[in-house]
Amino acid sequence: MSRLILPLFAMAFLLASCSPAAVVPSGGALLPQRAILLRDAGGKDLPLQVEVAATPEQQATGLMGRESVAGGMLFVFSEQRELAFWMKNTLVPLDILFFTQDGSFTGSARMEPCRTDLCPSYYSPGPAQYALEMPAGFVEDKEVGREWKLILP
Repeated sequence: MSRLILPLFAMAFLLASCSPAAVVPSGGALLPQRAILLRDAGGKDLPLQVEVAATPEQQATGLMGRESVAGGMLFVFSEQRELAFWMKNTLVPLDILFFTQDGSFTGSARMEPCRTDLCPSYYSPGPAQYALEMPAGFVEDKEVGREWKLILP
């Protein structure tokens, strides 16, 4: 009987350490930060300090498990292509903005938290190399639209 307890305890520990709550701490900046600019159609710059998700692992986790979003997160992909995002295990609503390789704005979407296994996907309206996730309401508040640009100083 005692020989069974140790393997069962080890298995329970391993399973618990693989759960999303154990892997993704809530709150706090987990990724490197970078200053970026969004330039409106009139040439006015909006400076932002965002976390950068550059690796496939960072991009797969994104803002999962976070109870709040301070500055946002920039997803940087190695090439321009159609992008797809979902909100599995994401706790707060977000706006997502898509930008091409040269930083041109292509579109945005409001993404809602998903607490089931069947989460909708949110696609870029065309090829994009960058996606910027910001707190919900950002696009409307800042009136982001055509002719906006992402500037990476």
